[in-house]
Amino acid sequence: MSETQKSLHRMQRIHHLENGKLNALVGELSQIDARITAATSKHTQLQKQKADAFSSPAKSNAMNQIDRITANGQWVERIEQAMEKTTESIRVLNAERTIAHTRLLEQRARAEGLAKRVQQIRIQWNDETNSEQWLAADEHAMNQFAGN
Repeated sequence: MSETQKSLHRMQRIHHLENGKLNALVGELSQIDARITAATSKHTQLQKQKADAFSSPAKSNAMNQIDRITANGQWVERIEQAMEKTTESIRVLNAERTIAHTRLLEQRARAEGLAKRVQQIRIQWNDETNSEQWLAADEHAMNQFAGN
């Protein structure tokens, strides 16, 4: 096995490993996106609950209205706290996504660079193999000519 062929096999193994890392980063980014979607959905649901809190039909007597407003006020406060938590969660997840996306782009560039290097070595190895075959064919032709 020639040095070029050894180099080709080594670079192909490295390229395979780097593609595996790239695929893992794609999966990580998908998970973060799913968590962002879930948090955004939860935040939207909380907003709807908050809006619905004040749109319930009014009761007839004043005491019931005071009780309802007080209960709704406490309930809305809890909804607002939950909304703040989901907003913070979304912010943190977006920061994680930015970092993961940057790592993904770096890994993609590394994998593409290795793919180009593998292709260059493959071309070099093919050229060497073709040269060896031509030399062997020339040698065979010269031996036949000399033998005749």
